[in-house]
Amino acid sequence: MPEGARAFDICAGDADALCAVLQWRLHEPKVAQMVSGPLCVTDSLGNFPVFPGDELLVCNVPIQVSRTPVTQTPARHATVQYLDCRGPASLLWHLQAKGTIPTSAKVCSSLLVNHLLQGKFRGWALVGAYGSAVQFDSEAQALAPGCSAGERKRLQQLGEAISYNAGVLHPRYVYMEPAHLYAQLARYDDPLDFLQAEPVAAELDGVFQSDLQKALAWKPYWKDAHATVYVLPDEGWAYRVARQLKSRLAVLNPGRAIAVLSPAGSGSVRVAVQSGLDVRATVAPKKWLIEKLPLNEVDNFVGAFSASGWGGLRSPVFRAWS
Repeated sequence: MPEGARAFDICAGDADALCAVLQWRLHEPKVAQMVSGPLCVTDSLGNFPVFPGDELLVCNVPIQVSRTPVTQTPARHATVQYLDCRGPASLLWHLQAKGTIPTSAKVCSSLLVNHLLQGKFRGWALVGAYGSAVQFDSEAQALAPGCSAGERKRLQQLGEAISYNAGVLHPRYVYMEPAHLYAQLARYDDPLDFLQAEPVAAELDGVFQSDLQKALAWKPYWKDAHATVYVLPDEGWAYRVARQLKSRLAVLNPGRAIAVLSPAGSGSVRVAVQSGLDVRATVAPKKWLIEKLPLNEVDNFVGAFSASGWGGLRSPVFRAWS
């Protein structure tokens, strides 16, 4: 690096992104400033000045050319490496991206890096995959024959706990800043050693289990024979658990459509909807997301939700709020 240049590792705070960067840094050590945060602030992570000679390692951060200083002169002479399975999009047309890492949408970023490093840090790849989307579980299992069932369970719990910590809907309620968590993870080549030595994994899982129990005990706002609506309170646990609750309720009640309304600030709620999972044999489950629904429109939404017949997979009739 040129004298005075800086190195940044920029990534989302979920298990997939953190474990992808961690694998690469264990392979290619470098003193770098970690720039990370919960998923609700990921869009803003790349919005800081970059200068000639700076080195950026970017993972799972959607940097937009139109609005970030990263793409402006003199930043175009910075070096950028991408570890993002979704691809570098248009950023690399504006930067001299030396050493760009191949990308693939067929695997999550942790599994992509595991492939590039020929399984050198397979344990962390498993943690990232288990904490990523459900469709990567089969790929994770393919890497896991060398682990016992107990070890696989522990790695899965760690990945899910890391991603749960990042899934908070408001940064005020994040349990642990992802950059601080990464600093603890990065001390260990093997996640099983991390689990043995550090209490933070148990802390994160404890927060998740406590939040989930509160959410599952929360009484529905409305329900009929086919669907249920939950309106969560304006409390910290609701901001943390909202992303997970809909999926958990769908598993517990596969024949019911679920709508989870969680606090979104400024007198509004965020609405996440999913049809019953038991329709998968014939029709893929439908999903819907309304980022900001005014509180005074909640009852109108419930009426529209009921009329849309999610249990019977009729078309939604609440497009006005999308």
